[in-house]
Amino acid sequence: MRPIHVALVGPAVPSAQDLANRLRTEDIECTAVSDIESVTDPGASAPDLFLIDDAILGQSPQHLPTETPIILLETGEERPVSTSGLIQTISKTADIDKIQTLIRHMLRRRTVLVVDDSSYFRDTISNEFETPGFAVKTATDGAQAFKMARELNPDLITMDVEMPGMDGFTACELLRKDNRTAHIPIVFVTTKDSESDLERGFRSGAVEFFVKPFEPGTLLRYATRLIWRLESRRTYRLGVVDPNTNSAGIVAHILKKNGFDVERHHSVQGLADSLGNNLPKLVILNLDCDTADPEFHISQARSLWPDTPVIGFTRKDQKSIIIRALQAGAVDYLHAPFVEEELLRRVETHLQFHAMLRQLNEANQRLQQLSITDPLTGLFNRGFLNRVLNREIRKLTRTDDWLSLILMDIDHFKQINDRFGHPAGDEVLVELGNIMRSITRENDCCARYGGEEFAILLPSTDQDGASVLAERLRIAVEQCSFHCAETTLNITVSCGTHSIRNFMDGANLLKYADEALYNAKQTGRNRVSTYEHI
Repeated sequence: MRPIHVALVGPAVPSAQDLANRLRTEDIECTAVSDIESVTDPGASAPDLFLIDDAILGQSPQHLPTETPIILLETGEERPVSTSGLIQTISKTADIDKIQTLIRHMLRRRTVLVVDDSSYFRDTISNEFETPGFAVKTATDGAQAFKMARELNPDLITMDVEMPGMDGFTACELLRKDNRTAHIPIVFVTTKDSESDLERGFRSGAVEFFVKPFEPGTLLRYATRLIWRLESRRTYRLGVVDPNTNSAGIVAHILKKNGFDVERHHSVQGLADSLGNNLPKLVILNLDCDTADPEFHISQARSLWPDTPVIGFTRKDQKSIIIRALQAGAVDYLHAPFVEEELLRRVETHLQFHAMLRQLNEANQRLQQLSITDPLTGLFNRGFLNRVLNREIRKLTRTDDWLSLILMDIDHFKQINDRFGHPAGDEVLVELGNIMRSITRENDCCARYGGEEFAILLPSTDQDGASVLAERLRIAVEQCSFHCAETTLNITVSCGTHSIRNFMDGANLLKYADEALYNAKQTGRNRVSTYEHI
């Protein structure tokens, strides 16, 4: 049997290659690659599984158009990722054994139990699953299917309706009532397709109907996507809060058998303690609590998990309970007893909506960041510098403090562009921005002022402090080797500084710092000039 081929996609760092080496066993081959295009390129030869370090995905919502199974190595920051295939997540710090176990679990052969009294249709349906990813077992009636399902724990059951002895509807109902088999998805494959048959089939617990005869390949495609969807749901951790053991068990049971990772507790605080640092994707809460008002529980949940949707359910037909729950922050409610499909649809709707809402908020934050950031260097842009400058100058009306400004210009930058090309010049600008960030404080404002000119606004810094920082920056640049394309460059910078302590001098801060910079360039470059010393 050939080994599993895993492609580890992540940043090109030594630790990635080390992880790939540690993952290799007799049955697992692992290759480290640094290009996400290896996943999305339809012409690429796909491995059996992609193991993706989510640090390489960035913050933008991404859809990876592949049906190759994917495991995301989580770095702790939520990344909005979707795929048309099976996807699971595991912590980047997980033991190698756990990652290997998950790889083998995801690529295991799925077992399908085909139940039909007709040998012709048993063979027809079995032939659908004659692929390396499935193993097929067969049964001839409902009673045999019930016995075999408890023994085999198959990943999927296809069930005929009309069979001698125990029919498909009865068998489906029995399987749903047994805790050992309640989680197994059941697809009816039958000639019976009346409205009453469909209604009874779904009520008994089936997930889908296929009418005989069906187009070859359609059942296999549906079953594969169904199994992947159910397994992918296990990446969604849901919380159920209910002091009533019976009702909590029913809700948790429905969610678990449909693939969700469920943590249940009798109180919100107990759920939080049980989850630890893990955040629930959604919380379902019983509004009929005798120990406290439902608003208290909902408010507590929203306080602990502000971005997690809360759905309430109640057996009482009182509008006041529902209104109070919605006012406290619940996003939806259900009346118990509820239909299983209604619970699932509402849960999935709010999971999808809040995922989209998170993506929208992240997109807005990125847009806001782009509006104040220089796209090349990642420093602030000139517009943002001017806003911060005006704000800091206004502060001087209330404080007896210093405000300083450094203007810096790369010496002979045009020669770099003319000799080595603009891409080399861009690399110099980027690296210079990195040096500025490494030397300045968190509350200093580093900006690209224009072209090869940069600015650093220094709150609570007097003239001596500004001159010292400018000199440190000048020396750091002078001693740095800039690696551009196939060459190494050494550059110098000229700096001009000016400091003020009076609100009335604010209009001159930029002007005098610029004059100091001009003096530094005129008197030989690669030096720091202070306006007061011109």
